[in-house]
Amino acid sequence: IAGGYLDPTPVANFAQAAWVAAEDAGTAMIAVTLSAPAEPGGVTLSYAFSGGTATADVDYDATGGVLNIPAGQNSGTFPLTLLQDNTADDGETIVISLGVQSGCVKLGTAQPTATLTISDDDADTDGDGISDFDEINGTYGHITDPNKADSDGDGLTDHDEVFAVYGYPTNPNAADSDGDGYEDYSEILLGTDPTVMTTTGLSTLVIPTFQTDGR
Repeated sequence: IAGGYLDPTPVANFAQAAWVAAEDAGTAMIAVTLSAPAEPGGVTLSYAFSGGTATADVDYDATGGVLNIPAGQNSGTFPLTLLQDNTADDGETIVISLGVQSGCVKLGTAQPTATLTISDDDADTDGDGISDFDEINGTYGHITDPNKADSDGDGLTDHDEVFAVYGYPTNPNAADSDGDGYEDYSEILLGTDPTVMTTTGLSTLVIPTFQTDGR
């Protein structure tokens, strides 16, 4: 009791709802604030990382922990460890949440969770969605040209072929993956499988001819 009024229970929130950190930063420090100084004995909050588009233990260390805020203090920070990779994955996110472990404190509703966005540092010279490192080293099964988004010139980017964006895992180094005489993108447009040699569907393409009656 202070001045005849009950002191409000300190409320814990993230200092901000959105954070951004470079992939090569190693560690991002996340700040938590209390609406009032912690009472005698301090408070202990738990924190956890989950959700988002980043991959746990690949893009970041998913191990949570506890944050102790001593009596009289109204803020604290804890680390989020970022893991370096060689994949072009700019803009991946991590969701961070809080929990109460002990002490006189409650979670706020203003910013009960926060999101950290990872700013990628992996070069992708041709902008095809596959990092230069992965193209040069054939990480996804094919060594492709990091300076050409479409290594085989068939109208499909290396990324789209490797990750079967159009439904077929075609060869990014062969314009005609199945060797049937029709380029991969042409077959996709025609509705045929560019990974299986076939003329089904292709033979229906008839070039119209015109007969004259002498007039």
